[in-house]
Amino acid sequence: MKFILYEYLNNLKKNSSKQSTHSKQISFDIFKG
Repeated sequence: MKFILYEYLNNLKKNSSKQSTHSKQISFDIFKG
């Protein structure tokens, strides 16, 4: 699961640097869940 999350975040960063902050919030949500 961690690997998938890492790849997902990497993809988001590649897609848009602006969404980088958004991806961080999503990752936090997943970690909390």
